[in-house]
Amino acid sequence: MGSDDPEKVGGGQGFDLSALAREAKPREVTGATFSYVDAMLTGRMSEVDLARIREDILGTSGPAQPPDPIVHVEALMGARDYAGALAECERLLETDRSLAAAARLAEECRGRLAELYEARVGHGDHVPRLVVAPEHLGAYGVDRWEAYLLSRLHPQVSVDQLVEGSGLSRLDTLRLLYELAERGIIAIERPAAAPASGPAVLARVKLKRG
Repeated sequence: MGSDDPEKVGGGQGFDLSALAREAKPREVTGATFSYVDAMLTGRMSEVDLARIREDILGTSGPAQPPDPIVHVEALMGARDYAGALAECERLLETDRSLAAAARLAEECRGRLAELYEARVGHGDHVPRLVVAPEHLGAYGVDRWEAYLLSRLHPQVSVDQLVEGSGLSRLDTLRLLYELAERGIIAIERPAAAPASGPAVLARVKLKRG
């Protein structure tokens, strides 16, 4: 992982993201905090499209919620509304943590959403790089979570390494990377080419093992 020393973060640019993280407005984290971002990504639908799909699932003349909430969650997942399904699972688990079906479906939704973000962010060996001058980050409304993740960037740290070592969940890390890239704060680039001798060395190893 990259260094925790803010003076060494970002390849020695000498800016203090730790201070920014302390000063930035925290993101209010609730079960539906990121549902809009997730929903817009899922199926690439507009807000109007998302409302229409949810209306079709719920129906216009029936009750606001089906008798069986798990059936409702599965219907949302069938419509690729993983954000809505996850929010519903989390609502159910807030009232009863023992609902095994809701917990299982919530985990499946998180996995599906993470896969969608991963497809947009790039391969796991790609490297996120800060492209905004550090002194201008305040103008981008960076919150504490984003500032923390930015403080973990390093020229040698890949997306996979960031996911593994950030201390956040895979979904949260990939979601934040996606948001930062969409806002033009970071670029996610292909890794540097391997040394020319790399393939030859691998070939020799395979021959010896064979």
